Amino acid sequence: NLANPHNEVDHKQIAIDWVNWDNIAPTGAVNSTVSDMGQWIKMQLASGRVNEQTTLLPTIGLIVEF
Repeated sequence: NLANPHNEVDHKQIAIDWVNWDNIAPTGAVNSTVSDMGQWIKMQLASGRVNEQTTLLPTIGLIVEF
């Protein structure tokens, strides 16, 4: 099974071409909001801690979900 992206054209949903994400590869293909990135920066500055819990192991850079 495969889902294709769609967009509205003349009040109808039509399949559209896939976006080529090659140009963002240096970012690791991260797609996020400004708010999310702000939270990420706060976690980085707090040595991987959020709400007094360690969520990032700084020695190996591994994200741990609780």
